[in-house]
Formats: sequence, C-alpha cells, structure tokens
Amino acid sequence: MKIFLRKTKYYILTFLVIEMIFVFILHKGLVEKKEHYYLKKINELKIAYSAIVNSYGILSKTIYNEIITKPDVIDIFKDAYTAEKDQRAEIRENLYKKLYLTYQNFKNINFVQLHFQLPDCSSFLRFHNPDKFGDNLADTRYSIKIANSKKIEVQGFEIGSIYHGYRYIYPLFYNDTHIGSIEIGASFIAIKQEMEKIFHEEFCFIMKKDIVKKSLFQEQQNNFIKSYFSENYLIDKRIQQTHKQSRACNIKIDEIDFNNKTIREKISNKLCKDEAFAVYNNFKGEKFVLTFIPITNFKGVKIAYIISYAEDSTIFEYRKDFYINITLISILFFVIISFIYYVNKSKKIIKRNRDQLQSIMDNMINGLIVLDINHKVISINPAAEKILGQYNHEVKKIKIDRIFDYKNKEGKAIPSDNWSIFDNINYGLTYTAEDGFFITKNEIEIPIELTASPRYQDADLAGFLIVFQVVNN
Repeated sequence: MKIFLRKTKYYILTFLVIEMIFVFILHKGLVEKKEHYYLKKINELKIAYSAIVNSYGILSKTIYNEIITKPDVIDIFKDAYTAEKDQRAEIRENLYKKLYLTYQNFKNINFVQLHFQLPDCSSFLRFHNPDKFGDNLADTRYSIKIANSKKIEVQGFEIGSIYHGYRYIYPLFYNDTHIGSIEIGASFIAIKQEMEKIFHEEFCFIMKKDIVKKSLFQEQQNNFIKSYFSENYLIDKRIQQTHKQSRACNIKIDEIDFNNKTIREKISNKLCKDEAFAVYNNFKGEKFVLTFIPITNFKGVKIAYIISYAEDSTIFEYRKDFYINITLISILFFVIISFIYYVNKSKKIIKRNRDQLQSIMDNMINGLIVLDINHKVISINPAAEKILGQYNHEVKKIKIDRIFDYKNKEGKAIPSDNWSIFDNINYGLTYTAEDGFFITKNEIEIPIELTASPRYQDADLAGFLIVFQVVNN
C-alpha cells in the first residue's frame, strides 16, 4: 500500500489540484448566476413598487384637486386655525359630516387616511380616528412640518402617531392665505394587494423598532410584535392577520423556520446595512426566494422593508447543476488521470522490457539483425557488428543485400529477393538455413549457421529477426 501511494501521490495531487481549480471556477459561476438572479428579482420589485406608489400619488392629487380644494370644503376649514375651542369643535364636526361619505369611498380604493392639520402642524381631524386630535406633529411628522413650513407638496412613506403608510400631503390655502394641510394616505395592505396582482408572490412589511417606538402613540404600539427576521424590526399584527394562505406557496411566512442560524445571520447582516437583497431558503420541502426592498422616509432614511416571498426553485436548480457538473468533471478527470497513469506505467514496463531485451541482445555471442518488412536494417547487435565489421549506425535503414551477399554452401550467390529465409517467414514460419556463407562487401566469405523468424506487431507482420553464428570449418 505504501509503495502504491508513493508511486501514485503525484497523480493524486495533480487530480486534486485540477479538481480544486474547476470547483473554484464552477462555484464562482454559481455565485454570479445567483447574484444576477437576485438582482433581477430586486429590480423587478423596485420598479413595481415605484409604479404603484406613483399611481397612488396621481390618484391622491386628483382627490385633492377635485374634492378637497373645492370652495365648500375650504370654506368650512378656513377659520379652524384662528377659531376658539368651541368653534373648532363645530368646524371639525361640520368638516367630518361633509366628507364622511367621501372618506368611505376613499377606503374602497385603499385610501385609509384623510387627515387635516393646522399651519402649526397640530392635528385637527383624523377621519380614521376622529376622537384623536390636538397633538402637535412637528417633531414626529417631518413630512407635515415640511408641507406647512415650506408650503409644498410632500409624498412618501412615514410612520405616524397612529398610522403608518404612504402619505401624500398638500398645503391648503384660502385666498392665498395658508390655512393648514391635508394628508391622504394609503396603507401597506393597499400596496401589498397591488403587488400581488403583478407577482405570483406573497408580501409582508417590517419597520425599524426604534422608529416605531418613537413615532406611535403608546396604545398603538401594542399592535406590533417582533418580526421573524430581526429583533430590530417589528411587524404589524393587523397586517399579519391579513395574510391568507399564500397563492405562491403552501406555507405562510410566519410558519417558516427563521431560527436556522445560517439564514438568520445572513438576513440580519443585510438588514443592518439597509440594502436591498434576496436570499434562498428551503423549508419543509418548499424552496423559497425572499426579496427585501428597503423603504425610505421623506428624509431619505431607510426605516422599513417590503418583503416578497414565493416558492422558487431557480436557485435550487442552479445548485443542482453545480453539483452535477462537479461530479461529471471529477469523473472525467479521474478517468484522464488514471489513463495517463496507466500509459506511463505501461511505458515504464515497455522500456524496462526493452532495456532487458537490449541487454540480452548486447550480450549475445550470436549475431542478431532486426529487419523491417522491406528487408531494411533496423538494428544489429554488438556480436553482429564484430562479425560483419560494420557498426549499427552505418547499416541502419539500409537494405540487407547492400550490406552483404548470401550464398549457399555450393558457393552460389542468391539475391535477397530470392532468399528462402523470407519465403518461409512470410508465412509465419521459423527458418533454419543449412550451412552457408555471408559475403561481406570486402569479399570476405564468412561461414555461418542462420536462423530467421517473423516479427509481429498487433498481429501484423512487422519485419524479421535473423540470428547467425560463425561456423568453424
């Protein structure tokens, strides 16, 4: 065993090095394919999200222009900022009655918020919670502060005192006098429903815990629980309760085991960086891709994530192809390395046998001539060199009858084409000649005994072997 390992260690090392190189190349390709697919998912969601939010912006603008800024609404609200407490209550009641049916219609198109504010950013009337008013929002609602201080339209996502969602805020005027602002808001559920119309996926929404704790009223914070993904993010229980069985897979997102250390660490690290990303997970035989898109507020701070998840076997197929390719390449290189090892081993055996044969030839006392099929000399041994008086390199590739003549014991010279040697061995027979003579080119006759036999290569006649010795008369 030790001898075998010593002889094969370089082949094993070569195989391992090549294997590692190709594993690295294939793994790099796998990573690139996964990243490209994740980027595709991220970009698709970003485009859809932006389109939906912008469409709600256009719709809110239409509501603002066609309903809110009409004289009958503005006339009710115009004196709210300067009015006394009792008068404000009357204005609030009249405004609520005037727009109550309109607000109910708004909810049918997923606008769940209609909220009037005074110029100092204090809440005047929340249609979704009319008993909650008078709180100043300047410190917690940056969007309202900007809309009233700069008297400009503002839109985007924001977490409020009661409600979190997509806000579209417009300043209100009466005869060019700033009288406050109006906020029209769509919930995440609205965005979720629109996203699900586009993608065959399920969606959820998580928000940073510190922002939620800072912005919401205490009683509203009870609606939030720790998310599955990170302790630093919360999820609204009311949104969670709207999650029906997913159209995209057989498992709800709150059923997925995010306690898996690898997947949880990967998600937590990405969430800390506030970046868009996607991850693959396999749970109870379901193969998921979860895509996380960060949501920014009006200040450009990322405070939440919209998350899609659906059964998606694309990454699984990429991995399967990777392991199949590794297996096939491993088998291929194992066969190649094994073949090279076998060839080299065979060459060594052949060389050893050839060296042994050459040693035998060199030490023979008889002369040996090796011919090809055309009677040309391939080699002669030292004994033949001595007998013939010619060296091996001088006679190579020369036809035998140009080196010496052969005549029988009667003294008759015979051309090589008529030598009975070749007549016999052409049929695969060994030939033993009667006593005769080699006549060398210096006209010296040497009496010899001669034996010849055919030489084969791959079952085909490849040439001849002639063995001879000098006969003492």
